[in-house]
Amino acid sequence: MIRMLIELNEEKINQEGIYSFKKMQQYIHDEIEAAGGRLDADGWYTDGSWEGFGAVASVLEKTEWFLRYVKTWLWRNTDYEESGEECIEDLLEEIHNTAIQ
Repeated sequence: MIRMLIELNEEKINQEGIYSFKKMQQYIHDEIEAAGGRLDADGWYTDGSWEGFGAVASVLEKTEWFLRYVKTWLWRNTDYEESGEECIEDLLEEIHNTAIQ
């Protein structure tokens, strides 16, 4: 099963006062739900597919706010205990590499 954890930096969001933390969370939740995922009691989104969560990642990275305020963004494949990848690092590296080209 594919799982995704997203935590936003609520303190930074509230300090800057540009966006609403609750609206941002709801936007993420709605996107994941539309992709077939659901929020578990432990804070992880589950029941999604690689394709569905991948589509959500693509949408989120294109918002003006997500990469600026995401604190934790993890994907886990619970079928394999050791599997896991920190997506934000990959995305930031990809964005950086694209920007310097």
